[in-house]
Amino acid sequence: GAIYIANNAALTVDITGTAANGLDTGVEANSTWYHLWVTYNGTTLAGLISTSATSPTMPSGYTYKGYAGVAYNDSGGNFRLMASFGRKVHQADVEALNAAGVTSWTSLSIATSVPPNAISAHGRSSNAANQVLGIRLASNSTGTIGVVEAVVNASATTVVDSQYIK
Repeated sequence: GAIYIANNAALTVDITGTAANGLDTGVEANSTWYHLWVTYNGTTLAGLISTSATSPTMPSGYTYKGYAGVAYNDSGGNFRLMASFGRKVHQADVEALNAAGVTSWTSLSIATSVPPNAISAHGRSSNAANQVLGIRLASNSTGTIGVVEAVVNASATTVVDSQYIK
């Protein structure tokens, strides 16, 4: 029940390996979120990569674990650039939607942009054509729950933000 604090731990994990400092089970899968763990056996720290955000398969002899973050292994088998600070994960920009002229509620999956165990997400939009930009995000496809709205005028000098729940 005691807490172990590992100061200045530098671990290298290899997804092509298994057990300590590798993947907990199976083989590398593309287009998959992997959770990063620090494990401890009472003497040695080791890293662990797992698809589980709660219960990784522990390496033999290791009984202690701490959650260290999450990273997305893209369709080419490359981990997306990310940095983890406590329970916050920051990753390189991911384009979730590139569309013009959308005038009705459009379903958008963020499954490859936001980790499945995230409790909140932040993003940004850009307007390269210097046109009026309107964004509405809602938690359902009808726009009836938890809508957040922002409008930027073409001159980019006025931003109108509003948030409301229907």
